[in-house]
Amino acid sequence: MFATAAAIAVAAGALLVSTASAEPPGNPGRAQDITVISRATSINRLALSNPPQTGDRWTFRDDLFSSTTLGTKIGRADGECVLIDPVEFRFECTITNSLPDGDLMTHGSLTAVQGSTSTGAIIGGTRAYTTARGEATITLGPLGGPHEATFSVTSRP
Repeated sequence: MFATAAAIAVAAGALLVSTASAEPPGNPGRAQDITVISRATSINRLALSNPPQTGDRWTFRDDLFSSTTLGTKIGRADGECVLIDPVEFRFECTITNSLPDGDLMTHGSLTAVQGSTSTGAIIGGTRAYTTARGEATITLGPLGGPHEATFSVTSRP
């Protein structure tokens, strides 16, 4: 059960996670796809009941890495997730992704099963991301990652 719980926490950090930069300035309304790599850190508090129940929670921090310059850390993802469906291991997550150009906020459902693909919403952010919207998609890798996340970011005019 602990391995499953740890995998869930890692996956949540990767889901809806991050982007290296948002829409280029002066190009509002045009989507840009960005891919990053997420890995779990030791900052992870998982509060799962035995057996897991709706309402169980965890908080976490993942390190975010450039997908083009392997090993280059570009930020972190701090999040909280709530277990919605213990049978499907489906969680609802809200995550703040701290990046060099500002914070990017994401929200959505995550099915925490290796190999599954989940999609969430980019709901805004700070500085370069104040008008960001779009979708974040992740396909989960093995326990601990790496997980690859792709973000389709659009800046509102």
